[in-house]
Amino acid sequence: MQFHPEATPEVVGRWAETSDLLPEGVTPAQAAAAVEAAQGPRESWRALLAAFARVVRGD
Repeated sequence: MQFHPEATPEVVGRWAETSDLLPEGVTPAQAAAAVEAAQGPRESWRALLAAFARVVRGD
């Protein structure tokens, strides 16, 4: 499993169109819809990522 905070539904849809790694029977549109459905949990990571960026930058 990988974590890609930059993965919006649009980005995942584009990735899925050129990938041979999608599970059998899953379309690029379905993969993008799954990311859209996870929008709430994705938003909860923003504060963590912002804090991590501050540590890396030395703020």
